[in-house]
Order: sequence, then structure tokens, then C-alpha cells
Amino acid sequence: MTSSFILKNTIVSLVLASIIFAGASAAFAETKPVSKCTARAAISAEEARSITGNPTHAEVAAGADLDLTGNEGGENALLCSYSLIKFITNVAVVVIVAVSIALFFYAAFLYLTSEGGEQTKRARSIIVAGVVGLIIAFLAQNIPAIVRNFLGS
Repeated sequence: MTSSFILKNTIVSLVLASIIFAGASAAFAETKPVSKCTARAAISAEEARSITGNPTHAEVAAGADLDLTGNEGGENALLCSYSLIKFITNVAVVVIVAVSIALFFYAAFLYLTSEGGEQTKRARSIIVAGVVGLIIAFLAQNIPAIVRNFLGS
């Protein structure tokens, strides 16, 4: 390889990189600030009051658009974040419970078709895993309350 070949490739690489970075920076420069947020899960009036510290705050319905501009923009941003956390934990609980129930059925099938020995031990360990999954699911339901207490303090 000659030095002129290396120099040409370096120049071409630098030009391509500058074009890519210029395009990326232009794309980021054209983004607009977010002015609204959609609540993913319903928030009771008690939860909203606890999070915002506003004693007159009403409940927020799932799917409601919250305005992030103006005087209540900060409160609505907190409510929107809380509703997303609540939505994610609700979905996680449903998935974990469904998997635990499937594990129970699979373990019951293994236990009923086993002739003792190794398959019975495997069925018992699957049942234990299902019980642990249910315990985790019920503990996960408390995550929004922990977040609410953290935000409300």
C-alpha cells in the first residue's frame, strides 16, 4: 500500500463521516420539545394528590392526554411517568402470573405421568418455581406504591 492510497481512503472516510454526523445533528436539531403525554394507566385522585402534593388534583383516566406546558406541566410529567411505571408493572404481573400458571399445569402433567424418581423431583422443583413466580408477581404490584411514596416525599 502506498501512502497516497491511505491518504485518499482517509479523506474519503472523513468526508463520509462528516456527512453522516451533519445529517444526524440536523435530525436532532429538528426535534421539537414534547408538549403532551398520554397516561398509560389510570391514576386515582388519591395517588395523584400524593404524587403532586396538590390537594385538589383529580383522577387521571387511562389514555388521557396530559399537557406538559404551563403551570401544571411538572405535575403532569410526574403523573405521566407514574402511569407508565404502573402500566409496565401491571403488564409484568399478568405475564408472570400466566407463566406461573403454565408452570403449574406442566408440573402437574409431569407429576401425574411420572413413575417416581427423577421426574417427580423435577415436577416439584417446577412447582416451587411457579410459587416463587407468584410471590414475585404479588410483590411487583407494590412497585407503583413505592414510587408514589418516593415521588410524594
